[in-house]
Amino acid sequence: MDAHAPAPDPARLRALIDWLEHGLLEREAAVRLALLAALAGEHVLLVGPPGTARARWRGGCSTPSRAHAGSSGC
Repeated sequence: MDAHAPAPDPARLRALIDWLEHGLLEREAAVRLALLAALAGEHVLLVGPPGTARARWRGGCSTPSRAHAGSSGC
């Protein structure tokens, strides 16, 4: 993040976290860490057995980040 950029609005971040966590059970830490990586411009590797919602989360990642955080996607 640019040192001169304004700090993210906490209410917008909370709304984005809530949206990303919607429908995902016991994935709060993964969602928050992935969001942190996206905000920092880093990569994310989601590992887990089939049925752990990795593809579901990844598939919707670019839309909310543009709408809520003003970036080009996760």
